[in-house]
Amino acid sequence: MTSGMTRAGIGIVFAVLALGLAAASADGQAARPRSANARERVPVWWKTPPVDTQSRCIRARAVAPGQDLALEKAISLARDSIAAEVEAQWQALLGSIRSEDPRLPASPGISSDVEFKNTRVAKQAAFRRGKKWSAFVFLVYPDSLVPSLLLDRLRSNAEWYAAVRGTSAVQLVEAPSR
Repeated sequence: MTSGMTRAGIGIVFAVLALGLAAASADGQAARPRSANARERVPVWWKTPPVDTQSRCIRARAVAPGQDLALEKAISLARDSIAAEVEAQWQALLGSIRSEDPRLPASPGISSDVEFKNTRVAKQAAFRRGKKWSAFVFLVYPDSLVPSLLLDRLRSNAEWYAAVRGTSAVQLVEAPSR
């Protein structure tokens, strides 16, 4: 019985360590031990995103050998976050459509490419750290961007759109654009 409890305790310790490592590397960077003297420069504005009631802000951080590449990677990571949000909402919308009427046609092969219209870099900074550069970016986009991207996807196949347009899920997405 003692060895079973010991194994369970060890399992819990490993689970907690794994969760800690995952949280530490959540921004895409590998967790590395740092000494007190090796503090990374971080822009003052990094901890508090700009507040605007008409838009959203995505922050991203990237490391690369060159300054321009680090900034490009950070912007790309921010855009990937928006694309992931669009994809998650698209999948939820499809689920709502199918649950409302299972006889509706399956969604066609609609492109998952996201056009980043109306996005802008609100703030950016890059700092050299040894041989690499760390870049920090705030990408701002209007609240209306994700619903408009969902509508673009819905309308990209006219036949399928005509079949699902009457569902309440689609009407909810269309309502703000009217």
